[in-house]
Amino acid sequence: MIAGVYKPDAGSVTLNGARIDGRRPDEVCRAGVGRTFQIVKPFAGLSVLDNVVVGALNAASSVTEARRIADEVLETLGLAPKRMQAASTLTLPDRKRLEVARALATQPTILLLDEVMAGLRPTEVDQMVRVLLDLNKQGLTILLIEHVMRAVMALAGDIVVLHHGELISRGAPDQIAKDPKVLECYLGEEAL
Repeated sequence: MIAGVYKPDAGSVTLNGARIDGRRPDEVCRAGVGRTFQIVKPFAGLSVLDNVVVGALNAASSVTEARRIADEVLETLGLAPKRMQAASTLTLPDRKRLEVARALATQPTILLLDEVMAGLRPTEVDQMVRVLLDLNKQGLTILLIEHVMRAVMALAGDIVVLHHGELISRGAPDQIAKDPKVLECYLGEEAL
């Protein structure tokens, strides 16, 4: 709903005081919402750079400016050495970083991340966490949907835990880690 794919049945979605619900996804993106997808699908026939340029064209006034933005984002995510490589040749971790790069290139004020850590090794998760923490310190708001607890605990200031679509807990990471309902649902009764 935030990204404009679905209309809310009730209520509204606002960003920086302006309503964005009911707007097309491209309009929501231009308003400042960047998003990734759980299943990464880069433009396989394009280079890594051109994939990110596509995102940068959202906010750039020219292709030259879009390429500059794309180069900066690729540097941030450690993909600069692979900028001319075809996206189809990337490993899963690199495709995940490319997905984040395309979203960042849109110049969002809020970044919606959907399972960007799934399938990554612990060192790759740690690398992505460092990048996201730096972006957050620079003022980017991040809404993270994630099952990799290593990342959630490192990134989140406030965690909302759902089980079968129902809210079971909300709080700071240290509170969530001790919540009996969370432990029972996600670690089993033996964890209590």
